Amino acid sequence: NSPQLEKAAHLLFTPDLFSYYLTGEANNEYTIASTSELLNASTKDWDWATIDQLGLPRHIFGKIVMPGTVRGKLRRDIAEETGLGEVDVIAVGSHDTASAVAAVPATEDEYPMAFISSGTWSLLGVEIEKPILTEEARKAEFTNEGGIGGRITFLQNITGLWIMQRLMAEWKENGEEQQFDIILPLAEEAHINAIIPVDDAAFQNPASMQQAIIDYCATHQLQVPQTKAEIVRCVLQSLAAKYAEATAHLNEMLPQPIKCMHIIGGGSQNKLLNRLTSEALGVPVIAGPIEATGMGNILTQALAKGEIKDIDELRAVVRQSI
Repeated sequence: NSPQLEKAAHLLFTPDLFSYYLTGEANNEYTIASTSELLNASTKDWDWATIDQLGLPRHIFGKIVMPGTVRGKLRRDIAEETGLGEVDVIAVGSHDTASAVAAVPATEDEYPMAFISSGTWSLLGVEIEKPILTEEARKAEFTNEGGIGGRITFLQNITGLWIMQRLMAEWKENGEEQQFDIILPLAEEAHINAIIPVDDAAFQNPASMQQAIIDYCATHQLQVPQTKAEIVRCVLQSLAAKYAEATAHLNEMLPQPIKCMHIIGGGSQNKLLNRLTSEALGVPVIAGPIEATGMGNILTQALAKGEIKDIDELRAVVRQSI
């Protein structure tokens, strides 16, 4: 019953809005729409029952367009001003995770294909053909998000390198700046018997991340880190432990356990975390590409133009390029 909603003509997510500015066409790209909880994961279209139950006006929801298709032509005034001509505007995986997962260099026989998109957040999951809509999946906090080629990225959101980023920023601010290429080898040699729950509220946004870790260990009868190297080791082995916990839940919901784990994104450069993850999961880890989101975006455009035939060929291009 919102007057503002009644005045609204279209619901456009940020990527959709940019596309609208470029083309004048109001539509909704599948992967970003799938994050709204208003899309039916099975039909890949709007879930009208949920929308009606929420009292949202149907007219604001546009046509769902799939990544790897043409959204429209560049508006004539922009085409003339830029000299580009009336070129096609392509729908990519506008949810960055979808574009990143598209660039996982997996082979066709690697099913289910498992990944961790590693950055400030870690997105851990598998790419599958059909959604998993069980109560078990809901309780384990896994979500069915849209992928490229009509696939589903079945994943869990985990606190990623946020804790490390906060530590590095804090040390720099205190005049104790650390470089990754120096602190990580020291952490490799450090030993500490402490695993912290990286998703705990204590580590969301504390005044001091270092003190939050020390305090948590002290109050939970864990070994308290004494050096920066021990703090880093504690954080990274705790992340690996969380990955293992999430993967164990994942394997219970899959017809067969994962055979290897692909780590993509900026966090894939952390060799110590990659090794700890491999040890915790008991499977090989394949690292890279670092710029998976950009590669997936560009290659999805090639898919739309017929330069690449499908997602499997797209991944073959990635394998041959890194």
